[in-house]
Amino acid sequence: MGAEPASGMLLKMGDGASAETFTTIGGIQPLTITINNEIVDVTDKSSAEFRELLAGAGKQSMQITFNGVFKGTAAETLLRTAAQDKTIDNYQLYFESGDYYDAACAVASLQFAGGETGARTFSGTLESSGSFAYTSA
Repeated sequence: MGAEPASGMLLKMGDGASAETFTTIGGIQPLTITINNEIVDVTDKSSAEFRELLAGAGKQSMQITFNGVFKGTAAETLLRTAAQDKTIDNYQLYFESGDYYDAACAVASLQFAGGETGARTFSGTLESSGSFAYTSA
């Protein structure tokens, strides 16, 4: 597989319907996904001065951070409402290849900014709740 352009990374938010529809949150420029693994240290006196970790143990979580230019889309309204109402909604993070992550997330933070000149911008962080899955195209 060759290199993929970052412009192909899309963040989509579900509408919560029983046949869920996902809408791209437009205007996002940088987008970062982080998979966090809680490490369980099982080092003891017999570890010969080296740390030992317990494989497969600990909590796992996903964090998605983003910045964007406000476009006034319906998806931005859904995102703002999710932040205000403290809901957990379904999100998909798509890659250029068609692969994607599915995760239920809460909006941990959402900021809006703007100056006298330039575009109104927004940024935020999503934190996963429960399991998440990676799907290959």
